[in-house]
Amino acid sequence: MRWSIIILIALSLGCSKKQESAPTETEQATDTEAAGVDKAPEAADVIADPGVAAGFKVEDLPPLPPELQGQAPLLEAPPLVRVLDPGSEPRQELRWAVESGFEQPLTATLGIAVDAVIVLIRSNMPMVESSYDLTMQAKKVRKDGTVRVGFSVTGVEVVVPEGQEPKQTEAQKLAMQERARVVGSYTLSPQGAISDFELSKASGGAPAAPSLVDLLRWSLGQMTPALPAEPVGVGAKWSAHESILQGGILVNQLRTFELLKRDGNRVELAVELRQSAGPQPYTNPMTGASFELQGLNGTGSGTLGWDLSRLAPLMTDLKADALDSAIFRNQDQTKKASVAVHNQRTIKVVAQ
Repeated sequence: MRWSIIILIALSLGCSKKQESAPTETEQATDTEAAGVDKAPEAADVIADPGVAAGFKVEDLPPLPPELQGQAPLLEAPPLVRVLDPGSEPRQELRWAVESGFEQPLTATLGIAVDAVIVLIRSNMPMVESSYDLTMQAKKVRKDGTVRVGFSVTGVEVVVPEGQEPKQTEAQKLAMQERARVVGSYTLSPQGAISDFELSKASGGAPAAPSLVDLLRWSLGQMTPALPAEPVGVGAKWSAHESILQGGILVNQLRTFELLKRDGNRVELAVELRQSAGPQPYTNPMTGASFELQGLNGTGSGTLGWDLSRLAPLMTDLKADALDSAIFRNQDQTKKASVAVHNQRTIKVVAQ
């Protein structure tokens, strides 16, 4: 059937297992079988409704800040940090000061949920959380405090909620472990800018799976705060404007931080983020499918706990939502379908 194309697209949008469509939606789709799929690519007759994405609506968000309405910074440029409130006295500079050779374990629970609407068919992947064990090491520290950080993933396991049956067989667990055996590195500036991210398989040095690259790069970036150069005190607020890659999309992001506590090198921060992205082609790293993004709007919030003499957070609790609309075209450009996707990502690190 022609609508099998749509169903395949729905299943490819990050779903690791087959999802069933609601009967009424399937019946509705059958009645409109030719709409938006079997026509020349000039226009789609049926547009996916972003409002169908559960629990997250763009119209409920406040207007985008001015920084996100203009041109995004260069991708590899350090965040543009602006102090909004210097906070109370005493004020001190915040910066990383890591010793060469320092090594630290990190266990981070990373979650992803996808709710997609492809024309009239809905495909939902509930939140799936995976616990990653990493070893972080300061490979080299320059005179200015910039650190080349090396890391390796030593283990990964899907988190099964209490009271539920395991969702993976032993063979699936072993396969997941093998895919996650990767080593990577990145450069961390004293003010928290991450650049030159690399990730490859631990054996042979082949490139890691694009989906794992996307997940680890995004997570390490979001849990690492951008710090101001000026001295600040408790209650200080500052913004960090930057470009990031998220799900294959070049995203214009503004994070706003508040210094809640400080005790020597230890800090506790509240963070809020807003995101936007304009029209652009992109490839979904989870599926390899190509899309034409129409627009993206995102938000998020959480708390971060850091010891600035270390390479990984003491605590992280972060949740981010993004709603994007796009057009999917098949390889020969003869068919297309409109897509609306609500992505939700979470990061949790518990103090040990």
